[in-house]
Amino acid sequence: AAIRRTIEEFAGILAVSARDTSQSLETVIENAERKVFDLRRRSTEDEGATMGDILEAFLPRLEGMRAGNVRPAWVPPIGALKDMVDYVDRTELVILAGRPGEGKSSVLRFDALKTALEGQHVTTFNLENDELEYAKYAVSAMANVDSAKLKNPRLLSNREMSLVREKVAELASLPWKIITLSSPGISQIVNLAR
Repeated sequence: AAIRRTIEEFAGILAVSARDTSQSLETVIENAERKVFDLRRRSTEDEGATMGDILEAFLPRLEGMRAGNVRPAWVPPIGALKDMVDYVDRTELVILAGRPGEGKSSVLRFDALKTALEGQHVTTFNLENDELEYAKYAVSAMANVDSAKLKNPRLLSNREMSLVREKVAELASLPWKIITLSSPGISQIVNLAR
């Protein structure tokens, strides 16, 4: 009942906020979404967990990780990166950073392609590349054709061109979505991811 009353109050506040032209529409929507998610969180929260409850789940999970039954949420595709990161849990945030031209985008493209080929849905928020770069990368990797030849297709042999056509047909159904954004805010990325 308390949550229903809160929803009613929120609806009134939202109506007033929607009519307030001093706020941008994006701000109004952002605030509304934040309030809805706060309500959802409050409606599903319980009284908390004791350390004993948490540890009761911790040890079997630790043993499952050790036995290989509990898998990491993400395994870095490159050995050196894997050695540094080791194990990524679903609740962890991993930021891949480096100087321009150091291969961050290549690592992420490789991982996205590998994940999509496994049948898992992948969304890439593209902030700097032409979308065709992703297609060029995927075709080059799958057809085992030098990407320089895809920049200048006259360099492709007939056999390579046939292989490129075959891989394009295969890759067209990949569950990989590329969303290009010019200068997004975190809230825009969160909204699109949701």
